[in-house]
Amino acid sequence: THIGTLSSGWFLGPSAAALYRIARQVATAIVKPTRLVMPALYPELARLWAAGNTKALYRLVMQVALSGGALATVLLLVAAFGGRWSLRVALGDDFAAAAPVMTWLVGSAAIGIWALPLEPFLISTGRAVTAFMTRAFVTVLYLPALFFGLRHYGLLGAGYATVAAMALLFLVQVLAVWRIFRASRQKQP
Repeated sequence: THIGTLSSGWFLGPSAAALYRIARQVATAIVKPTRLVMPALYPELARLWAAGNTKALYRLVMQVALSGGALATVLLLVAAFGGRWSLRVALGDDFAAAAPVMTWLVGSAAIGIWALPLEPFLISTGRAVTAFMTRAFVTVLYLPALFFGLRHYGLLGAGYATVAAMALLFLVQVLAVWRIFRASRQKQP
C-alpha cells in the first residue's frame, strides 16, 4: 500500500512523496465506506451460488457495481473539479499541488468501487486462486509501470500507472466473472 509513496520519494524526492501520500489518503478515504459492504457481500454471494440462483447472483453483482460505481463517479467528478480548492482550504496552498495526482488516484479508487463485487464473487464461487492470480498478475505489471511513469511523467506518472493497473484488474476480473456466468448458464437445463 505504500509502494507509491516510497517510489515517489525515491524518484522525485520527499516533497513529491508527501504530495503523493496526501493524494493517496484522499483516494483511500473514498474507498473505506465500501469496505463495510464486503463482510455482508461474501455470505450472500456464496448463498446464491450454492443455491444455484445465478440470475439473482448476477443481479446482486450488477446492483452493487452500479450503485457503488455511480457514487464513485460523482466523487471522481468532485475531485476533478474541486480537488485543488478542497486541498487548498483543508491543508493550505502548499498541498494544492497534489490535486492532479489526487484526481488520478481517485479515478483508480472509482474503478475499484465499480469492481467491488467481482473479487468477492470469485472467492465466493470457489475461485480464490483466480482472484489471487489476477491481483498478482496486475501487481507484477504495476511496479514497472509505476517506475516508468515516475521517471518519465513525474508525480502524475504514478497516477497514470495506478489507474492503468486498476483498469487492467477490473478488466481481467470482469472476464473471469463473465466466463463463470457463461459456464453456469450452459449447465442449466
